[in-house]
Amino acid sequence: MGSEHNRLHQLKLLVNNAKLKEPPGLFTKGDPYAEVTVDGQPPHKTDYAKGTWEPCWNHPFDLLVSARSEIEIKVYIKYRFKNDLYVGSNSVNLASLLQGYVDGLQPNGGMVANIDEHVVLYDKSRANAGAVFLTFSMEVDAGTLSNMVEGVASSSAISPDSPRPRLQENGGTEEGEEEPLPQGWETKYDANGRRYYVDHNSRTTAWSRPKPLPAGWEQRQDPRGRPYYVDHNSRTTTWQRPTTQNVAEFQSWRRQLSDNQEANRLNLETRYANSSSGAEVSSGGATAGGATTSSTEPEPLPNGWEKRVMDNGRVYYVNHETRTTQWEDPRVQIKKASNLPLPPGWEERYTPDGTKYFVDHNTRSTTFQDPRVAISATSSGIHYERSYRWKFGQFRHLCSRASLPTGHIKITVSRNSVFEDSFNQILNIPPQDLKRRLFILSKAKKVWTTVV
Repeated sequence: MGSEHNRLHQLKLLVNNAKLKEPPGLFTKGDPYAEVTVDGQPPHKTDYAKGTWEPCWNHPFDLLVSARSEIEIKVYIKYRFKNDLYVGSNSVNLASLLQGYVDGLQPNGGMVANIDEHVVLYDKSRANAGAVFLTFSMEVDAGTLSNMVEGVASSSAISPDSPRPRLQENGGTEEGEEEPLPQGWETKYDANGRRYYVDHNSRTTAWSRPKPLPAGWEQRQDPRGRPYYVDHNSRTTTWQRPTTQNVAEFQSWRRQLSDNQEANRLNLETRYANSSSGAEVSSGGATAGGATTSSTEPEPLPNGWEKRVMDNGRVYYVNHETRTTQWEDPRVQIKKASNLPLPPGWEERYTPDGTKYFVDHNTRSTTFQDPRVAISATSSGIHYERSYRWKFGQFRHLCSRASLPTGHIKITVSRNSVFEDSFNQILNIPPQDLKRRLFILSKAKKVWTTVV
């Protein structure tokens, strides 16, 4: 009998309807809905009631409760283009609710049925925001119900005649030694003797005891009063409260990512070194005795070239003469170009000291750069340029390829609200139609503009 108040029972809760007071400053009716939370567990939501201040939901919920359970009711209004509006909330103590019905039940009654209750809602300023009408049903006999209510009254940790546990300076109680609470937190007890914690920084409450921040972390607030956390070790910020376990897992992931990037970089370098040494082996002759020699030293880069590595381990090459960069190794391009014929009007010559150069009879100029290297680089795919004009042209080309050949869509905008007008109209257009040609009408000029 003593543990009857800790047993879980199935409670059938029916959220019938509500009568809400219209919040000041609203010009349109939203879609009200209610949230039901039991002892801080994940909430249960009703359906939306379309455009009314007297919603009728008739939404049933099956909840697992004990005699100590606290059922919280919150009402919100959903809008399409902004955040949900908080209307009000209140909580129902199950033991107090059932206390008034114990004497009226028959000793052999089968279940508690149709306990109607209306809950007054209060907003953030504790003003009356309306009421919600509920119906409770619990499959429990009268004897069990009496034991539940009496057990709560007799075993309550805090009764009107018994003093509350004295709080220590570190936020704990005299019942046992605990870690100090973080700065800005406080321990409190509700009417049923359950301990909860108040965060005065974010003005929120929690059932679980908060843990101190890891070393090097600090909690701050933005101009809107929202708490965020600063990691002075990495000079980063986050909205999520860090824990020692989360920080350790994140650091382990960062080390693993760095090791993978370094392994990929070494793999790329080793792969090129193997390919260059293999080319030297195939071009070199056999030594005396039939043995072959291979050099593991890669050949040097051409004059004016430099090899660099990105943060993710990818290798690229810089041509300081033309001030350009590329992914492909210029030594590989030279080897590919050696198998191609010279362009028309070009001739290969050598200086008296044996240096190769090229003569362009078309422009009557000379150069040390092999013209076949540029042909080999551009013949493998689309030539890439680091310029805004080239990127803009590629963007328009890709948009035209993805567009539908027939049909068009039209939107009308004004000069003072271009973003709002276009946003609202595009949201109402099916996604497939957005691939068609777009026409924009300016209300001021009355002229249709085509977006290609």
